[in-house]
Amino acid sequence: MSKPAPEGVSRRTGLGLLAGALAAPSLGQAAARVPAWSTAWASTLQRQAEPPALTGRTVMVKVPLSVGGTSLRVRLSNEYGAKPLRVGAASVVVRGQVLPLSFSGSPTFVLPQAAPAVTDPVPVRCEALDVIEVRLFLPEEAQADSYQRGTAPKGLAISAPGDFTRQTAFTQASEGFLALVGAVEVGSDRRRPGLVIFGDTKSAGQGTWPDFLPALAGGRMAIANRSMYAGLLALAQSPDNGLARLDRDVLTVAGASHVLLFTGNNDLIQPGALGSSGRPMLDPRLTQTVEQLIDAQEQAATRIRAAGLRVIGGTWLPYADVAVEARSGPARTAHSRLRLGQSLHAVGGRLPADGPGRLGGAQPPVT
Repeated sequence: MSKPAPEGVSRRTGLGLLAGALAAPSLGQAAARVPAWSTAWASTLQRQAEPPALTGRTVMVKVPLSVGGTSLRVRLSNEYGAKPLRVGAASVVVRGQVLPLSFSGSPTFVLPQAAPAVTDPVPVRCEALDVIEVRLFLPEEAQADSYQRGTAPKGLAISAPGDFTRQTAFTQASEGFLALVGAVEVGSDRRRPGLVIFGDTKSAGQGTWPDFLPALAGGRMAIANRSMYAGLLALAQSPDNGLARLDRDVLTVAGASHVLLFTGNNDLIQPGALGSSGRPMLDPRLTQTVEQLIDAQEQAATRIRAAGLRVIGGTWLPYADVAVEARSGPARTAHSRLRLGQSLHAVGGRLPADGPGRLGGAQPPVT
């Protein structure tokens, strides 16, 4: 005996929906028309304590692409914003060609507080190692709340007042930490492997070893660096510790197939250690055992594999610095255990501690 249709849904309506679904193109046909998206570049954003004011100015970020394609789209971020952020105009510059960006067909968009936004795709041919420009005009009250921390304020070119998104040349009036641009995704007619680097200071920001990987990969693998400066795996407050940001920074990366899990050192060395300001980097009472840290890394690997991605486990590095001597014993213990393969049983592979240094003569793109 058939069950009655839900209230408000007639039998005829139900049959119509079913017929429409059956008449729709197959998944294979749809896939043939939809490009395979890869994350050709990514930043790792966090909250900026003293963000520069950007009201009425145009900001520009130079982005080196790890892979090429026939279209691209940009992921913006107001995820740490204190208020909504209005984008008055946006563009990309690819090989000297200025192309306007849109949001669901509109040239303007308001990023809600604590939210990202993705632009419409732009048809344009780009190649691996191309350096493109992403420009945003911010006509109303705005500041760079969501930024990528580094050793120096660079990566975000700030113009004089005005909209410079459509001009070929960009005149920089000041510079700040890279901000607001979270990723650039490239569309292609073929699917390529994608590597996400999930690390800390050793691999975070401009000038670190991941900058050399695109040249080595030669466009055969998309590379998204989601390492956080001074990042921790389990100790930092949400949403900045590794386990808290894993879903946002790794599992949502378009086209990802592999993840290099290369974080955890700072959890051992930062509690009680003095930073450049002379103050403790972390409360010494936050220390955890090596067993707890290994559990945290195994949990990260489990979640990554549950999303269908392969994990490469990077071993923790040994330290001999006087400031961390008290924790060097636990660090060596964990380092040895990972070397022997007694931990991270869920990981799909292991990277030797000196693996990132084996970069040969490759050079990063000039930005």
